Amino acid sequence: ANDNGNDGIKPYATSTAVLDLVVDQNDLSGNFNEGIRIDTNGTSIVRATITNNDANDNVGEAQAVGIQLTAAGDSQIIGTISDNNTLNNGTIGIYTYTSTTADLSVTIEDNVVEGGSHGIYVLGNTGTATADAIIRNNTVTDAASYGITVYANNETTVTGDVYGNTITGSGHSGIYVRSRIDGDLDASFSNNE
Repeated sequence: ANDNGNDGIKPYATSTAVLDLVVDQNDLSGNFNEGIRIDTNGTSIVRATITNNDANDNVGEAQAVGIQLTAAGDSQIIGTISDNNTLNNGTIGIYTYTSTTADLSVTIEDNVVEGGSHGIYVLGNTGTATADAIIRNNTVTDAASYGITVYANNETTVTGDVYGNTITGSGHSGIYVRSRIDGDLDASFSNNE
């Protein structure tokens, strides 16, 4: 699923849908937007395992991303993103985004992320959304801005457990955490290099 005018793979769950996904051993490169983007809305639930994929050189759109999970409405995403290569994407290698009252729980582990503006980015953006992320044992290199970002915006609640990662060559900070406008952020860091 490469060299497409939009995304390589784009599952979308809305209303009361329940979706179990395994995305394994795909080439999701050279797309205009994202290599893979999973969107949820309504009260839908997605359980996703994304492993052993190449999501590289997705650069057409201003916000092109290798792998993206976006939870909105009152939906829920439970995800594992592991053993993927996300190289030289336009903006972010691996990105998770929650808004409204959505809930996202994700483990991001053993990935190789290189280039782009940001390596790995976990964002709680609007409403009272929640995000719980374990970010471990990833190799993140040469991000133009931040290697790993954990960000609670507005009244969102974000938990980030960041450990065992190797982060080099970032233009700004290797690890960046931010809480803004009543955001509730709980972050821990250990054994990162």
